[in-house]
Amino acid sequence: WHDGWVYATIAPDVWRLKDTDDDGVADIREIVATGFGIHIAYAGHDMHGLTVGPDGRIYWSIGDKGSNVTSREGKQFYYPNEGAVFRAEPDGSGFEVFARGLRNPQEPAFDDFGNLFSVDNDADQQGERERFVYILEGSDTGWRANFQYMAMGSPWMREGLWKPTFDGQAAYLLPSIHSYSDGPAGFRFEPGTALGEAQRGNLILTEFPSGKIRGFRAESDGATFKMTNERIMSTGVMGIGLSWHPDGSLIMVDWIGGYPLDGLGAVWKVDAAQGRDEAARRETFALLKAGFSGLEEPRLNTLLSHRDQRVRQGAQLELAKRGRGDAFLAIARNPQASLLSRVHSVWGYGQLIRRQAADATALRALLTDPQMQIRNQTVKVLGDAAHARTLADAVIPLLNDPEPPVRAQAAITLGKWQVPTAVSALLTMAARDGNDPTLRSAVAVGLAGSADAEELAAQARHDSVIVRLISVVALRRQASPAVSAFLQDANPPRCRGGGSRHPRRHVHPGCPACPRRPPLAHRDKRDCPAPGAQREFPARYRRGRRTHRRLRAQCHHPR
Repeated sequence: WHDGWVYATIAPDVWRLKDTDDDGVADIREIVATGFGIHIAYAGHDMHGLTVGPDGRIYWSIGDKGSNVTSREGKQFYYPNEGAVFRAEPDGSGFEVFARGLRNPQEPAFDDFGNLFSVDNDADQQGERERFVYILEGSDTGWRANFQYMAMGSPWMREGLWKPTFDGQAAYLLPSIHSYSDGPAGFRFEPGTALGEAQRGNLILTEFPSGKIRGFRAESDGATFKMTNERIMSTGVMGIGLSWHPDGSLIMVDWIGGYPLDGLGAVWKVDAAQGRDEAARRETFALLKAGFSGLEEPRLNTLLSHRDQRVRQGAQLELAKRGRGDAFLAIARNPQASLLSRVHSVWGYGQLIRRQAADATALRALLTDPQMQIRNQTVKVLGDAAHARTLADAVIPLLNDPEPPVRAQAAITLGKWQVPTAVSALLTMAARDGNDPTLRSAVAVGLAGSADAEELAAQARHDSVIVRLISVVALRRQASPAVSAFLQDANPPRCRGGGSRHPRRHVHPGCPACPRRPPLAHRDKRDCPAPGAQREFPARYRRGRRTHRRLRAQCHHPR
């Protein structure tokens, strides 16, 4: 429920419904977006996880039943064989794929600073584990639905795509943070006054096969995060979805009986005995129950620093609805204000920038603010507005920011803005930071958006292996046949182990570049490592030339 509307994921559509006369029946029914669940996959790999993001947009996820969406603006988003996280304005405009390559992330959750996390389900293969993942904008986590049916012979298992970061891992994907959980389902971030003191700042997860509720924290670790304080909070109920009640308790739904499905279920209320009567919880409940529309602006400004995320967000959304850009700016620029009130003010001002109801250049000074989170959130909201690219000269220097999250966000923003003058600085960042998977993902987004295929192909002559590698990843994102320039790379073992499989991925079945398939190099048996050969066989099959029959004889790998 958001701003008088009930949002619902009902494949192939996302709907929003409004009851205008309070008779319990929706009088207005609108499709927010359509084109989800385009083929059969495992049961439960559907849409879920509807939530209001820190930027005021609606976010949701889908499992690997795929999507083929044409936005209201006429742009096509075609991701047929993977799960993803989506977002759109509340009315359905501005639809975007936020991140891709997930398997079945049921309820992604935002922390206090707008970082998005999930615990993604595994493919039930021997030795594999579910994955705690950081969902960075523009990232690809690497899963494709066809891996499910290849079982242990899939690249997912054979090449360890499911594993946390290791040396030689494929470069195009953002690896998981931690191998974790068994059947993850409901997932929520404790907002600040819910449950009890022992649960403050926890991410809370239900595991439906085991009936466990787990809790842990996500702590900053360079450009990414690490899991800490992991523990079992409760056992005994096969919980699925989670939602916060305004009174601070946790609402959980379950399957009665589990598999096979019996059509039964229940709704539970979960609470912490020591927290029920806390004054902070009672205050939060009263604020959420009353709503924010009747509050005066000074009170709303004060609530931007409230200890509960839901209250801060409610105040932000109300001020944005009123168009109070001046209030947001005053707080965001005030170094004496609390950090969270400043962050919410940046987000609120960003909402107005997207509506072209505020001047983006007014945030220029915040790009050099002493607080890392202010720099980070400012460059993030600016990246969501194409007309803010006039600030590119102030964002390019942030590629050298001392804080890795700021460098990552600056690269993503420049890629979204498509800034050709940023290419040199992005290549410098690639050489310096490219061995960090999170920064590599971000700089690949930057280069894919800002550099043309000719510029990226020219990097085949670059001295740095990591620059060549990231250029391949960027060309992969562009689905460009110019990737063939790297098929004769001078350092094939390193490039293949870390991702030179990308040229072959461009000619692999299902690749968006297949209609423009680049020529394959002729290789002898000594230059045919298994990952490359396993992509080259289907590529040559699709090209259909008689001379390609020689490839099998050239390679001595048993597979």
